[in-house]
Amino acid sequence: MSEKQLREQFEVNVFAPFLVAQNALKIMRP
Repeated sequence: MSEKQLREQFEVNVFAPFLVAQNALKIMRP
């Protein structure tokens, strides 16, 4: 893997849970 691929994978791993949490908050709000 190149450094660019590693950085992209790292960003996905960091931001994906954040986006999922944001969506969960939107769904839970009345």
